[in-house]
Amino acid sequence: MEFQRVRPRADSSGPEAWISIAIGLIIQLMSARFWSFAFWGLFGTQFTWKFTDASGAPLAYTQTVFFLGDLSMVLFGMVLILDGIVLLFARSRGLLLAAFALTSATTLLNLWYLLSMMHKGYGLQLVSAVAVAFGVYIAMHQWRMLAQLGTYRDAGRT
Repeated sequence: MEFQRVRPRADSSGPEAWISIAIGLIIQLMSARFWSFAFWGLFGTQFTWKFTDASGAPLAYTQTVFFLGDLSMVLFGMVLILDGIVLLFARSRGLLLAAFALTSATTLLNLWYLLSMMHKGYGLQLVSAVAVAFGVYIAMHQWRMLAQLGTYRDAGRT
């Protein structure tokens, strides 16, 4: 008896795509400070957040302890949104490779931020810890999807 690989139906990832995109959007909505800063830089909108150092001197947002944490969270949300898109349109190897690269880079950034903040005595950064756990899972899944795409492509050539 010969077995044949069956490609999963495209709509079988709908629920996973939905929850990934939804959580990614929620994370973006939680990131008001970062987006306020980004829009201020891009469009000149108002950025009202004020920061000071230990002596009370003004401090730029990019020099604060908050900036990398906010950036890490925003990128994690983007990874979730992109992963949802990839789950829906996984036939595109280029999109999958881009998603894998962004997922890997974002996971490493969150891991570095998590470890550096703990080393500095700020404790566990929960969003970054979750981002690392999910990021590793998502990267492993994307890697497997890339391998399957290669298998299907090779099978079509024979």
